Amino acid sequence: MRRWWLLCVLLVVGLGGAARAAEVVIVQSARIRPYEEARQAFREALSHRPPLSGTKTLHPHQFTEFVLADQGGREAAARFLESRPVDLILAIGGKALSFADRFRGIPLVYTMVPDPEPRLVFHDRAAGVPFSVPPARWVEVTEKCLPKVRRIGVVFSPGGTGAFVGKASALARLQGMRIVGVEARTAREVRGRLEELRGRIDVLWMLPDLTVLTPQTAEAMLRFSMEERVPVVTFAEKYLRRGAMIALVSDYRRMGEAAAVLAENALSTGGSRAERGEVAQRTRVRVNAEVARKLGTFLDTAWLGGGD
Repeated sequence: MRRWWLLCVLLVVGLGGAARAAEVVIVQSARIRPYEEARQAFREALSHRPPLSGTKTLHPHQFTEFVLADQGGREAAARFLESRPVDLILAIGGKALSFADRFRGIPLVYTMVPDPEPRLVFHDRAAGVPFSVPPARWVEVTEKCLPKVRRIGVVFSPGGTGAFVGKASALARLQGMRIVGVEARTAREVRGRLEELRGRIDVLWMLPDLTVLTPQTAEAMLRFSMEERVPVVTFAEKYLRRGAMIALVSDYRRMGEAAAVLAENALSTGGSRAERGEVAQRTRVRVNAEVARKLGTFLDTAWLGGGD
């Protein structure tokens, strides 16, 4: 009996030493619903995914979470990352990615970052799920849902969505459309820039540009839409209820799940395969047919196959 007990102890110790749980630190910019959804989905997905290679472990991954916007959150996260070995960092949000970038010796996965490249100054290996819907998708949805549109208006900031608008302009030309873009370097300039678009556009894009978009400027764009009788294509479903016609909506849970796939790969390879890579995210297209009726706009949704 004693010999059997010893064998059991040795077996448990052997299994425990063969593989250990990964130490995963989640750094989140702020406590907002999209970030929370992505974080929860990441944890659930990674917890249920065994290693891609090597010895399987019976121990669950260890998650430690920090929110930079919380009092002392940034300092606590820095102390933790500097004081103990960590296998992976998940950065949720732009500020979280900028913070995590300096820990270049730790594999890094990010999500919910609209423009990640400028934030990766020191880290030479990172993989992520882009937050913004790519320009090709905006052009495609606009062209398919609004086939009569030829002129697309957009207010943008050069440092925010300038590169996005440049790419979209090239793609729009291939579809026989033209982007009429006006620059705004602060939110205070947006109303004046909208006046420059009167009579010149068939549709208005509302982009997730943090320099341009505030609650006040969003209302100004929706009011412009009704006055000019031009539809608004936006990035958030909440604006549909306030007068936008089409929304290209990011799926936050799927973004968290996609980040878990990248994390699994990084943990299995020690981060050696995370070479500034990104994986695509799926988007949903939502429409407000009542707004189309009020504006007298032809809205073609047949190609959506139910809206996704």
